[in-house]
Amino acid sequence: MTVQDDGIGFDPSREKGMGLLGMEERVERLGGLFSIESKPGNGTVLSILFPLAGGQPASLKDIV
Repeated sequence: MTVQDDGIGFDPSREKGMGLLGMEERVERLGGLFSIESKPGNGTVLSILFPLAGGQPASLKDIV
């Protein structure tokens, strides 16, 4: 799943709120991959990838 906006962006290494941290934790507990791409002044792309039953997720770079 990928969600993208054209908002003002942020620095994800410095400004992750509790909502994003909670989503990241839940995705990782379920064996998925979670990625945020954003920069101040630009939009944000949030990507979540879950493996098929019994499989391992590929890299998000392989999918997106």
